[in-house]
Amino acid sequence: MRGRAAPTRAVRLEPRRASRVARWIAPVIAASCASVTSQAQPVPQPVGVTSPGIRAADAGPAPGLPAYCGRPAARRAARYGATGGFVAANAAMYLVLKDAWWSGEPAERFRFNYDWDDEWRNQDKNGHAWGGYHLTRLGTSLVHGACVSRKTAAVWAWAISNALQFQIEMLDATQAEFGFSPPDILFNVAGSSWALGQEFVPALRHVTPTFWYWPSQALQRVWSGQATNPYLHPTIDYGGQTYWLSFDVDSLAPSRVAKWWPGFLRVSAGVGITDWVDPVGAQARIPAQRRWLLSLDLDPSKLPGDHPAWMAVKRQLKYVHFMGPTLQLSPELDAYLLGR
Repeated sequence: MRGRAAPTRAVRLEPRRASRVARWIAPVIAASCASVTSQAQPVPQPVGVTSPGIRAADAGPAPGLPAYCGRPAARRAARYGATGGFVAANAAMYLVLKDAWWSGEPAERFRFNYDWDDEWRNQDKNGHAWGGYHLTRLGTSLVHGACVSRKTAAVWAWAISNALQFQIEMLDATQAEFGFSPPDILFNVAGSSWALGQEFVPALRHVTPTFWYWPSQALQRVWSGQATNPYLHPTIDYGGQTYWLSFDVDSLAPSRVAKWWPGFLRVSAGVGITDWVDPVGAQARIPAQRRWLLSLDLDPSKLPGDHPAWMAVKRQLKYVHFMGPTLQLSPELDAYLLGR
């Protein structure tokens, strides 16, 4: 089947089916919103000798915690706020998405769905790992902002991330269309565990999961009015999604290499797929092929400037893969000046 698209039946992309990738995007967006107030880097504060009339509890936070953690009232408020943020984000996600995912035909019994190697070649599984990673990463900042040590916060965030994504699979099991997917759980845990590991093993921080999206030919034709498919949208446009591991060469390479390597350049290995929806009619499903890629890309965290606001922006932009010269290794050897 390689090298040509096999004719397949025209299959409508159902609305609930069209929301599969949204199941990992939505929790990440919710966690991002909940953690906005905790993105500032903590400033270690020494615990000094208290002056007469000042309670020891108010003398200052433990080293590594935000300054307000030294005040009991502020500490309690931060913890209530973090708990409320997680609960509210989870409730909002359920209320917004239950009609799209969990309002279809009920399953007759609990069903396992070992969905593997569909037309989109498990590109959705990469999305699950990406979602688990960022849920844990952002959750760590939120829990740490509630006056919990960074490593303990990471463990809590890992557990919360996996509980949230496990909850989604349990709800999927109530639907005849979906079912409980062990492969989804596997990739959820893999992504969240990488974020957890980065808090305990500093060397892992030099490898960053990054993401790039460019609409596939099928979706571009839908947007331009040349084809019609109301259910095709970016969340399932797997042919336009690319997932990468970006390596900080400046930190990983031997000193004799690092001294001449431009610090703002990363080397990235990525995976994408060819179109899984017919690019002409934008209706029929066709078996996609995996695209294995090597690329140079920009590391925004190494850009100049140290204003706190700009530093916060750079910390988030580092998770975007900014396309540079790219070598495609499969399904056929090719090269692109700015990727694709």
